[in-house]
Amino acid sequence: MRPIIILATAVLIFVALAAPFSAQAAWVPGQPVVPCDGSTAKPCDFNALIVLANNIISIAIYLAILVAVAMFAYAGFLYLTSAGDTGKMKQAHTIFTNAAVGFIFVLAAWLIITLILSALASREFCQSGAAKIVMSEAQITECLKKKPAASP
Repeated sequence: MRPIIILATAVLIFVALAAPFSAQAAWVPGQPVVPCDGSTAKPCDFNALIVLANNIISIAIYLAILVAVAMFAYAGFLYLTSAGDTGKMKQAHTIFTNAAVGFIFVLAAWLIITLILSALASREFCQSGAAKIVMSEAQITECLKKKPAASP
């Protein structure tokens, strides 16, 4: 289990140090992670906070995909090179299982966060009293101009 921890740590350190989005603060070329700059054209408001949270979650999902692929590849390598050694086969199965469960956990967390963020950006939220706490009057007015979602 210790080589897995070392491999995962090395991958995370490499991604954190070598990835262009960490150096330039852009997760996709042309789209910065932080969507505001404090000017009147791009104010830092509640909408920018929601976009920032969504950008960070997207980056985390991309990193989770990279780590899951690396773990699946490592487990596959262990399984193929086990040559009938039941210890290595069991270790490979454990890595497969842990990587799958971890990736499912990440996707479930993404689903929960996406549901919360969509609820905060909904028309119903804009009409609630909580919106007055976290949004300005102009933002609430803009949010209320949105068309209500069509019911199925």
